[in-house]
Amino acid sequence: DDGNGYIDDFWGWDFFHDDNTVFDPNERTMYGHLNDEHGTHCAGTIGALSNNGKGVVGINWNAKIMPLKFIGPEGGYTSHAILALQYAADKGAQVASCSWGGGGHDQSLKDAIEACSMLVVCAAGNTGDNTDVNPHYPSSYDSENIISVAAMMQNEMPCQYTGWWSTCYGLETVDLFAPGGYILSTIPPDPPPTEPGEAYAFFYGTSMATPHVSGAASLLRSLYPDIPLYRTPSMGEGDATIKDMILDSVEILPQYEGKVLTGGRLNLADALVGGGVPIITSIEATPERGRPPLVVSFRATAETSRGEIVDKWWDFGDASEAVREWETTHTYEKAGLYDASFHVLSTVGFESSKAVRIDVFFSPPVIKSISANPWAGSAPLTVQFTAVAEDIDGKIVTTEWDFGDGSDPVTGTLTPRHSYEADGEYVATLTVV
Repeated sequence: DDGNGYIDDFWGWDFFHDDNTVFDPNERTMYGHLNDEHGTHCAGTIGALSNNGKGVVGINWNAKIMPLKFIGPEGGYTSHAILALQYAADKGAQVASCSWGGGGHDQSLKDAIEACSMLVVCAAGNTGDNTDVNPHYPSSYDSENIISVAAMMQNEMPCQYTGWWSTCYGLETVDLFAPGGYILSTIPPDPPPTEPGEAYAFFYGTSMATPHVSGAASLLRSLYPDIPLYRTPSMGEGDATIKDMILDSVEILPQYEGKVLTGGRLNLADALVGGGVPIITSIEATPERGRPPLVVSFRATAETSRGEIVDKWWDFGDASEAVREWETTHTYEKAGLYDASFHVLSTVGFESSKAVRIDVFFSPPVIKSISANPWAGSAPLTVQFTAVAEDIDGKIVTTEWDFGDGSDPVTGTLTPRHSYEADGEYVATLTVV
């Protein structure tokens, strides 16, 4: 208990039950499904891990997700939604993914959204309404920190399933489309196992489109922590925001024009680079490994779609002074692993970087072959030893033969002769340095 009013809120808080059980395995919807499937599915779209051979991949693999629950099997209360927003803001959350909505205009909810300082990404609704005419809240609030998201299908069309559901839209109240027609993501295994497990399902709706945009917002925020989330009155007209980066980079298509403010669909690739974010197109280091002192030649190229690149520098990863050149050389004096990074800065304030690993090491010499002729016979037996050894980093400086019979070692040669005076079985050993 840290005294914040929510005892043992290790993972978040369940405002519906007023406890820390953000997953309730015995709670089901009217259709018999686990009540927490919906939130788990959204979370997977935002941040499911990659490169683990399991299930699906989220938008931002390094996202930290704070589960805050205020809806039970039959709905929830606006007052609890407000508490959840305040809790998230107090904990430092940057983006709120809100795959929920309904009810009339509530000024207290609007005030809470505007006061939370988060970018609040909201589902536009699934009734097929034009929300310019029939508002859907909270997505229809005209708050600067809200992004309202409609759903599109895999065939690049707005979701319209006659007799079932269709996405809401609105030229003034909905910002963009995102995938929401047939989305595979994580759900809790049903029945819930005693040990951690995995399960996946296809869900539909603007609830599924919303985490695509909130995941994109969190990824952009992680890459550009100094860019404001949304526009405030004190900002200049040309200042970039995370919200602007998302909305200004949409893929504009005729089927979306007139339906949403931007006339387009989420395009994260363009959002990452289109707002003046410079792209490092190549980075080279030659050689990337060797023994010290290691002289490495570095070369990089970069471009930007907006403005110009106004600064560039190499950080060699060894606490040496940065070098502001496209091409340069650097000498690594000590053995170690170094991440040499190249950085560029554009006129609109975006910085990009890319790194290459430099491995500086002393490698041991290698004995490639060793032979004895003859290798057997009666004493006294004179044996000719022959060995081949090399040091890829330099040259062999010391050789030492131990013939295994108690005699003095022989140094300085790879081809000694030795006479065994007594019968026996001996192990001859060569050491090179």
